[in-house]
Amino acid sequence: MRVNISSLTGILIAVLLVGCDDNDGKKKPSSSSSLASVVASSLAASVASSEVASSSSAPSSVAASSAISSTGEVPVSSSAASSSVALSSNSPSSTPASSSMASSSAPADVALSGTAAVGAAIVNGTVTAKCANGSGFTQAVTTNNQGAYSGTLPAGAFPCALQISGGNPAVTLHSYALASGTVNITPLTDLLIASATTQAPSTWFQSSSWQILEAQLQTAQNNLKTVLSNASYVLPQGNFDPLTISFQIGDVWDQLLDQLQAAIAASSTLSSYADLLNLVKDGNLNAIPPKANSGGNGSGNAASCYNPDLMKQGTRVVLNYKTTDGETGAVLNSASDTEVKGSATFNGKSATESVSQTQATGDAPSISATKSYFKVDASAKRFIYYGSIVDVSAPVAASSTLTINPERIERFDLGAGESYTQIYSILSTTQVMGFPINVTSEHENQITFKGIESVTVPAGTFNTCRFETTGKSTTLGTTTPAALTINWLTVDSGVSVRTESAGDITVLVSGTIDGNPIQ
Repeated sequence: MRVNISSLTGILIAVLLVGCDDNDGKKKPSSSSSLASVVASSLAASVASSEVASSSSAPSSVAASSAISSTGEVPVSSSAASSSVALSSNSPSSTPASSSMASSSAPADVALSGTAAVGAAIVNGTVTAKCANGSGFTQAVTTNNQGAYSGTLPAGAFPCALQISGGNPAVTLHSYALASGTVNITPLTDLLIASATTQAPSTWFQSSSWQILEAQLQTAQNNLKTVLSNASYVLPQGNFDPLTISFQIGDVWDQLLDQLQAAIAASSTLSSYADLLNLVKDGNLNAIPPKANSGGNGSGNAASCYNPDLMKQGTRVVLNYKTTDGETGAVLNSASDTEVKGSATFNGKSATESVSQTQATGDAPSISATKSYFKVDASAKRFIYYGSIVDVSAPVAASSTLTINPERIERFDLGAGESYTQIYSILSTTQVMGFPINVTSEHENQITFKGIESVTVPAGTFNTCRFETTGKSTTLGTTTPAALTINWLTVDSGVSVRTESAGDITVLVSGTIDGNPIQ
């Protein structure tokens, strides 16, 4: 998960909690009896993934816990969230029920819950169930402000057809429950019904022959995944199951709904979602339009997003981000407060120093302070980064110095489609629980300015510069290609509002520059 907090925070959490499998890069609980070996191997892997991702994540002067440096305060690797999730998944399960409990009678009612959304939550919508035994919900069921609903049904009721109507936005959508548990109601589930039954979902719901074979649903689901993937949608990693996956407003599944709505709005052949639904029920699933703005609009200049005032002494930037892990769904929220202090010396070079205080909450909580060292070249429209010093106070106290050689440069003198390449090394000198660790990683990245496009995140809708970064890193003799990283910086203010990499998505929730909301 690439979270907008200091990169070492994620590295240190990974060092302390997990090891790394060199074959697939996934974090797993370490079985090594030697803490030193765990720390060394984990840090090496984390530096390779975290630092390259961060420092290659396109101009990211504010893609971080501060608006200052993408070297010291950058999207971190997924180790932080995945570590927490990996550990929790290996913890002892709750005590099995006793034999007397197992032999007790089955409950009269069971629970059904889920999320209703079109991208935005469907608020105060009425959810209706139509079940095989002729029953429905045992009480009135409506959605809350997050689109969540919950109700009870007789234990022998399933399968059940579901419908949401009314609410805000006022839409009618459908879904299908094979059993109790989680079942969502979204345009994706509505499209699944249309594809599986070759009927308009509203007609299907009113009919007497509404039951669907599980195999039909699975086929429709597989076909939907293929069509969306071929149309360049960013799909959540892991199991593709729009019906029963647990999701919340703002996470990767909700963002997939946003992608679909944006594609319909941008389509030249569809005037509404209803048009698409009619085509899909007639067997034309490929009528789903391609993802909108898949590569920038190919116009504009990156200089529109260059803001040297972010680096001016006395500037204070407060940013709140939410990152969702594309594979596990783990969420990390980060809040940072950064102030540019003034002149300083780092690694023998004259620089400007900023200080960031960052607190991360969620699946991998941490507290850290980062000093970043940089220079502004306003005439060339560049930011130059020398390195950073990161002090972590929680979950475990640790300190690290990152030194970049030669310095890393972020360029904003680019037209749409223009690229530049950076080659540099990062020396990480770390003290964790008394263990000194020095790791050097080599990085080669290509950064391309794709153009200016509009992006909507929880903080609002912004005109942004889209940068895409590809590259590779070498640590301890092992070379690893870096995932494509896409970063959107706001026009004028130069703040990162969205970052995508390897399925992980970071969005700006709120932010201010010197007390003024980011625009």
